[in-house]
Amino acid sequence: VVALALVLLNATLVDRRPPRVSEITLSATAFGDDRLAQTLTAIDLEFSEPVDRGSVERRFRIVPYVGGTFTWDRDTVVIFTPAKKLPSATEFTVSLLAGFSDRAGNVAPDDTAAFAFRTVGPPVVLSAEPRQGTAGLATDTTATLTFDRLMDTASVEASITVRPAIPYRSSWSGPNLTLTFRAPLAFGTTYTVTVGSDAADTDGSHLTGPFATAFTTVQA
Repeated sequence: VVALALVLLNATLVDRRPPRVSEITLSATAFGDDRLAQTLTAIDLEFSEPVDRGSVERRFRIVPYVGGTFTWDRDTVVIFTPAKKLPSATEFTVSLLAGFSDRAGNVAPDDTAAFAFRTVGPPVVLSAEPRQGTAGLATDTTATLTFDRLMDTASVEASITVRPAIPYRSSWSGPNLTLTFRAPLAFGTTYTVTVGSDAADTDGSHLTGPFATAFTTVQA
């Protein structure tokens, strides 16, 4: 009886549950959207229990295909890092084929549900203050440009021109760039601020074309 009880107890303790993917996440999202990725993102897959690494890596699929490398956090999280920046404005799906296993040898019988995400498009200037065509502005006016994401500040500053030329100081707050002019602007003058297409975001994606805005100061 004791022997039978031990056999039954051992049988109940044997792990027969197949592993499953608990969660798929992006390491670098955009605008707070967990399905919108920056072009320099990794993809994390978390499992319900420790898994056999090779069985997972062989069954990982990303469509459209991109090459990359796998790194592991213990045996419960695998991180796929693409070998190069993902193309912008592109739809991807990530999944695991059936057959990956846990360390006890239990095999997942089904493909995982596909995780779909999209990469961001090129950066854009969302708004400018003063707004395009504003007139009658004070000669101590500042100009603020708001981008749709965090930018590579050096590339943006290098791409800016102000006409007529006047010295200014640049300051950033998140995606907002403020130009503070070092001398009073001339009366009754139209100034044009241009951001060239060399301006890039933190992923290295450039504006698709120059952005320009113009405003006019008050008459004397």
